Amino acid sequence: MPTVYENLLSLIEEGALDVVERIDLPSRDEKLASIPASFLDGPLDPLLKSKFPDGQLWKHQSAALERIAHGQNVVVATGTASGKSLIFQLPLLKAAVEGGGRSLVLYPLKALLGDQLARWREIAVDLGLPQTSVIELSGDVEMFDRA
Repeated sequence: MPTVYENLLSLIEEGALDVVERIDLPSRDEKLASIPASFLDGPLDPLLKSKFPDGQLWKHQSAALERIAHGQNVVVATGTASGKSLIFQLPLLKAAVEGGGRSLVLYPLKALLGDQLARWREIAVDLGLPQTSVIELSGDVEMFDRA
């Protein structure tokens, strides 16, 4: 299956698209940092070591988690698929596993909800929580199932 980039190149070659300007940006090295120790101490440790065997996260993930661990508020604005979800998932999972915490996570799009719901459930099972500890509440859930 061709990639989006390959499809775009094909459209240009066929004359279906005109290139007005092209700017090529050089790649840059990954910026990684260690997983904050406060997330490695306790029940998240095996999960994190299996998902991140080198003990490294993106630098913005590590910095945000470190601040959250110290009770600070954090705002993260990065591109799509840059790991924003992990930044709020880990503290919520830690609270659920260590202290029986509960969380309400809101997603603005149903497609994003569906994708994230599957990830939440997978992580819950990896942590030894029942899959039913993560539930969906949307317009697709019948009223009698919402309770």
